[in-house]
Amino acid sequence: MIRYQMYDLCAAVVKQLGSPHNGQWNICFVLTTEMCTLPWEDTLQQSLEAGCDCIQVREKQMATIDFVEHTKQVLNIVAPYQVPVIVNDRVDVMLATGADGVHLGKFDMSIEDARPLCQSHHVIGVTVGSTGEAVEAMSRGADYVGIGAMFASVTKPTVSVGGVELLQRV
Repeated sequence: MIRYQMYDLCAAVVKQLGSPHNGQWNICFVLTTEMCTLPWEDTLQQSLEAGCDCIQVREKQMATIDFVEHTKQVLNIVAPYQVPVIVNDRVDVMLATGADGVHLGKFDMSIEDARPLCQSHHVIGVTVGSTGEAVEAMSRGADYVGIGAMFASVTKPTVSVGGVELLQRV
């Protein structure tokens, strides 16, 4: 009896989340040039060859004009792989470059303000730190959630860490 309930539950989860055939990514590589030990182009190329099926361009310190040019370069490298490119934080950069979507943090543009600009053909992701935030983000129109922080990071030294337990809860 429980086994069949689990089958039904699994089917419901897959329907909600989608599957790899419905656009669910397996591995999203977050590219920050200053964190690359190799030239960023080589790091990006290696991530694509290793099977990453989404690239998030995350450049917190880059001037807008440089961020636009950088994102265009990323799009050119990624093009043969037909992998979506998501721009971190910046709807304007996403729109200027033709990237596939934007990932919004807690202090970025709201989903409600971003959706009319992005329309339905751009992906909007949101960072969440709890199950409640995930449910809220999805109800407000997010296409996906990024869960974190799970581990300590030099890019966000003051953020509290949820660990793998956070992923399990969300």
